[in-house]
Amino acid sequence: MYQEDKKHRVMPLVLLVCVVVFISHASLAQTNIRCPEKCLCFRTTVRCMFVQLNAIPRVPPETTILDLRFNKIRSIAPGAFRQLGRLNTLLLNNNHISRLQSGAFEGLERVRYLYLYKNRIRHIDRDVFKNLNHLEQLYLHFNDISSFQADTFSSLPSLQRLFLHNNRLQHVPAGAFRNLQSLRRLRLDSNALVCDCQMLWLAQMVKEKKDQTLVAATCEQPRGLQGKSVISLNDSHFHCVGMPQIREGPQDVEVSFGGTASFTCRVDGEPAPEIVWLHNNEIISEASPRYSVLNDGTLRIQNAQGVDAGFYECRATNPMGEVVSRKATVSMQHVHPDPSPALIIQEPQNQNVTEHSRLVLPCNVTGHPPPQITWSKEGGGLEIGTRIHVSVLNSLIFSSINRTDRGVYTCVASNNLGTMTASAAIGVYAPIHFTTEPIDQYVTVGQAAQFTCKAVGFPEPELSWLRNGLVLGPTPRVSISIGGEAIRLLDVSKADEEEYTCRANNEVSIGEAVANLYIRETLAPVIMKEPLDQTAEAGQREVRLKCEVEGLPAPTVVWKKDGYLMQDSERYKIEADGSLYVYNISRDDAGMYECSAQNSVGFVAARASLTVIEEPRLAGVGDEFFRESFLEANAKVNRALNMTLNQLFNRDRPRQPLPHELLRIFRFPSLEAREIARAAEKIEQTLQIVHRHVESGMVFNLTDFNYQGLLSPDNLELLTNLSGCLAHRRTVSCSDMCFHLKYRTIDGTCNNMDNPIWGSSLTGFQRLLPPIYENGFNSPVGWSKTKVYYGYFKPSPRLVSTRIMSNEASSPDEQCTHMLMQWGQFLDHDIDHALPS
Repeated sequence: MYQEDKKHRVMPLVLLVCVVVFISHASLAQTNIRCPEKCLCFRTTVRCMFVQLNAIPRVPPETTILDLRFNKIRSIAPGAFRQLGRLNTLLLNNNHISRLQSGAFEGLERVRYLYLYKNRIRHIDRDVFKNLNHLEQLYLHFNDISSFQADTFSSLPSLQRLFLHNNRLQHVPAGAFRNLQSLRRLRLDSNALVCDCQMLWLAQMVKEKKDQTLVAATCEQPRGLQGKSVISLNDSHFHCVGMPQIREGPQDVEVSFGGTASFTCRVDGEPAPEIVWLHNNEIISEASPRYSVLNDGTLRIQNAQGVDAGFYECRATNPMGEVVSRKATVSMQHVHPDPSPALIIQEPQNQNVTEHSRLVLPCNVTGHPPPQITWSKEGGGLEIGTRIHVSVLNSLIFSSINRTDRGVYTCVASNNLGTMTASAAIGVYAPIHFTTEPIDQYVTVGQAAQFTCKAVGFPEPELSWLRNGLVLGPTPRVSISIGGEAIRLLDVSKADEEEYTCRANNEVSIGEAVANLYIRETLAPVIMKEPLDQTAEAGQREVRLKCEVEGLPAPTVVWKKDGYLMQDSERYKIEADGSLYVYNISRDDAGMYECSAQNSVGFVAARASLTVIEEPRLAGVGDEFFRESFLEANAKVNRALNMTLNQLFNRDRPRQPLPHELLRIFRFPSLEAREIARAAEKIEQTLQIVHRHVESGMVFNLTDFNYQGLLSPDNLELLTNLSGCLAHRRTVSCSDMCFHLKYRTIDGTCNNMDNPIWGSSLTGFQRLLPPIYENGFNSPVGWSKTKVYYGYFKPSPRLVSTRIMSNEASSPDEQCTHMLMQWGQFLDHDIDHALPS
């Protein structure tokens, strides 16, 4: 008996296990959807182009991009995309779709781009785009759409681009784009638009939003407006009949308690006016269950109560103007109802509203005697004013609600037979808004990638990050900042090439911003434009040698000349694109140039030669005297220097040196200074000797003498080399760190450890402009009192500094006199420079 009972208990258990296993396999089979036949699938992208599809195929649920272009799909069944909650882009253009029916895009809550152009669409159901809250771009051009209803696109708060051009539209229903606050681009051109009175609202909307939305719409009819833009038309072009006219207005009504009252409001006008009913100067809410407005404008009040007493009027509005009917009165029949306690027949409801919106909390009551109504907040008093007031229907109305209005509001209705209360909690929220959205990142394998996201709202939103819909948390390679505003991925690989979502959520709403990470393949350097052999003339301003390279990571470009590495200088400049500029071309710039590019993947190089053509150099008038003149000048300078040294430092002198001789020894320059002076003296003496030889021959008139015409450029260059003028710069050693870290040198060397001779004495300056001398060598401009420049004599430098460069008036210092500056100059300049000079 026991065994049989045990057997009966085991059988249901086995059956239950089999059912669970079967359901699990069925569920697994359902989610494990493979790539459709003939389609191409890569990660989360599915492309099924030119494969003769007749219906929407089943694709993996993690698909983010679905490309179904160039097929023969005729219809979209309701729920066809229900499992594709991650889909971002849907391409259905160039198919045979003729109708968009309700439910066709059900489940695509995250789709942002929807392509439906170049189909055969004729009819669009009014709610087909319902719940597509993230849709940003909708393309419906090149179809057969002749009409659509006014609220077809009203549920697309994020829509930025709507293309309806090249269809068969003649009219656009009034208010069709009223709720599209994000709309930036609207195309209605290339339709058969009839610009009559029914299109006046569109022209007014286009002009009103011209700074926010770019609209393209042109008239086809009437003939006089054909081809004209809607925005260019005035109201008179639409030939509207005029303002609305009330053909039959409301009449006074007497109704019993609990009965039904009706008010008539029949109006004429073009465009068709919009009718609104007012009770005691307040608009009647369509949400009230006892009030209803029929299609012909009639207002019907059911289950009439005492609060319904008062006057009613209808207001008719169209783009041409507005008209208000006479005031009709509702009076309650004088019956004496039985006494009854206060009863709230329409209670306020809990609501969550956005900041700055309008809010109405109803509190309709009945009872006899008529109850008294009071409102309170959180059990305390409520300040009634212009922003918060109580209507004649006892409703509590907020004209513009703010965050401080959050709380619980209570309506109390009481008479002598009883009291009744009803409460409602009001939550005030600011919608989530992204101030910084993540942007797509392009990196190579091994690099780091970072996304940034910031959002505001009330309550303050919390930020989280998702990768392909899955929440991301900190890992050794993924770091998320405090607050979640930034996420950083280290050492990225190809597997990280996904969609990354910043999700902001608070108690009432969720917002998402999406960006993609693209991993670029590494590429060896490639020289796209190689340098070419070039020929330049000596003295030419510049030469450009191209070397434009590409590669990933970005390659480093290096230039060499005749095998030696080149650096940026005043004559050589390597541009960002890799090209080399050579300035002020001379014969020394001739040679072989090599451009090389290298990154972590590879190396490449290209060569080009630069040939410099020199103009034939003219011989100087004193070239024949150059060699013997230099020998004479060299001997003369050396003899004078040796004589001075002998006079100052001869130890065999018969007497002790006199004070003025000691001062000469004290001021005698160092070896470096003497070498500079000796080189300059050799050049000057050589030029003067050559000049004397030429003048003695009486071959030329050298009255207006200039050294530049005395010797040829080759001999001038040779003279500078022979004299030692180009060899005086010495190599400075700054190796004694014990000294240089403690003290500054008297001659300025090694005070700048990176550039030891910067700011040092006895060092030639770099010229920004070529020097100008009257004689081409050493006499400054204005040296000759008789030389005229442009018809005028040059003034003395003293006159320039005292007359032209000086101030007319100087402001004295409050504590120091001018003598302080003179004394400082004497100490800093005259005494300090006495020894080196």
